[in-house]
Amino acid sequence: MPKKCCVKGCKAKGQSMHRFPNPHMDADLFFEWMTILGLANFKMKTPSQIYNNLRVCFAHFAPSCKGPGERTLHRHAIPTIGIPAHEPDLTAPFYVMIGGPTVEQTESLD
Repeated sequence: MPKKCCVKGCKAKGQSMHRFPNPHMDADLFFEWMTILGLANFKMKTPSQIYNNLRVCFAHFAPSCKGPGERTLHRHAIPTIGIPAHEPDLTAPFYVMIGGPTVEQTESLD
C-alpha cells in the first residue's frame, strides 16, 4: 500500500491514506478528484493504475467529509484542504474515460 500522499508538496506523516473512488463504480467522483488534484499529476496513468496505486492523506479532507471513525471518510468525500492551485495541462496525454483514448488520441480523430 502506498505510504506517500499524491498531493503535490504534501509532507504529512502518520495520516491514514485514502484511495481514489473506484472508477468503475463512481466515475464522476473519480474524475472530480482528478480535476481537483490536477490532471497533469496523472500523465499516462489509467484510471485503474490511479485507483490501485495513488493515495490522498486524511489531512486533505474537511471535517464534514470525515465519517464516524477516526480515519473514515463519507462515501462522497472530496479532498479540498491543502490542494495547491493548478493549471490543468489539457494538452498532456491522460485517460479521459475508463479504458478510453487519451486527449492526444481524441484530438487526432478531428
